[in-house]
Amino acid sequence: MGFFDKLKASIGIGQPELSIKLDSNQVKAGTSIKGTITLTGKSRDIPVEKLLIEFLEVTTRREWNSATKSYMDKKTEQVLGKLDFPKNNQVLKVGESMTESFTLAVSPVTFSGNPYSHKVKASADLPGLDPRKTEDVFIV
Repeated sequence: MGFFDKLKASIGIGQPELSIKLDSNQVKAGTSIKGTITLTGKSRDIPVEKLLIEFLEVTTRREWNSATKSYMDKKTEQVLGKLDFPKNNQVLKVGESMTESFTLAVSPVTFSGNPYSHKVKASADLPGLDPRKTEDVFIV
């Protein structure tokens, strides 16, 4: 990888495209989230270290901010489930894809004292800026 390739990769230019396809974005508590992630090569061949999937609970708390003298929403993410798909620097060629199916367990009890939401976040570990993608999941 040349200097300009490294420079472009550091800001995300020419990086592979990552997508998430969920079987359903509404899931019952106590079941599981199923889907696939796909990484597609764009403008150059690139080694892929691993693909990562995380199931997150995002909690929103309203806190007083003394600097602005107003309430502000503060969001915190907690990882409820995580899957690694090691690729060991397998080279993703231009136009080719890497696809992995995943299943993440959903707890039978979901509660929190604050407003919360759930997300599935996918990322790829590769040289330069790592592509990320997030999809909302609704627990019913």
